[in-house]
Amino acid sequence: MKTVLITGASRGIGAATAKAFAQAGYRVVINYRHDEYGAEAIAAQIQIAGGSALLAQTDVADPSACERMLATVGPVDVLVNNAAQFDREPFTHAKLEDVQRVLNTNVLGPFVLSQAVARDLIDRGQPGAIIHISSVLAQHAFENRSAYIASKGAVEALTRAMAIELAPHRIRVNCIAPGLIATEALLVALQDPQALTATTDLIPYGRLGESEEIADVVLFLASSAARYITGAVLPVDGGVAARESSPRI
Repeated sequence: MKTVLITGASRGIGAATAKAFAQAGYRVVINYRHDEYGAEAIAAQIQIAGGSALLAQTDVADPSACERMLATVGPVDVLVNNAAQFDREPFTHAKLEDVQRVLNTNVLGPFVLSQAVARDLIDRGQPGAIIHISSVLAQHAFENRSAYIASKGAVEALTRAMAIELAPHRIRVNCIAPGLIATEALLVALQDPQALTATTDLIPYGRLGESEEIADVVLFLASSAARYITGAVLPVDGGVAARESSPRI
């Protein structure tokens, strides 16, 4: 049985991805930072359905904690770097400690985890897949998200660099750039019906995306169906990236 490690898997896209991989027969490692209740609920759903799930409480912003987590969970065949930290301050008001937290979670954490997983795959002589979760905002920026946008731009550049170096070892590295997905965080920001309508009007497909629609693409990129895809950044956004302007939420 192959093992997938999904960071930030207690809710939203991460939780949907955990369930998708479990249904595909993977042993799923559910990483979370604070939301133990959510992580346990996802693990229970997987186990009730006959799947295999393991909880791994770790702050991916801490490199040493990442290393300890990998030593605990054992060999990983597929890594999904989904955990993310957001900022909502104007650029001129951003606090250095907040910027550092965003960069540590969104860039350093994926770097450290990917490096360790890649080294292990190479040592074992096994192919593998690493999938980063970016954002449509990496290419379509707007105000009050400077650190987050910078971090996701870095993740997309890292995807390409890793893909080139790891291709000889048959480790594929790809990235998904979700658009406006109906996660808890976004729905809180769109409680006002007018804000929701204004946002969905910006999506060519006419609605918010679902976490499961991202999870399906993650699973595809980890599968043999995507065996010749590496170094790609794939928008999954209902057409938002095709627009000249970006959504404002």
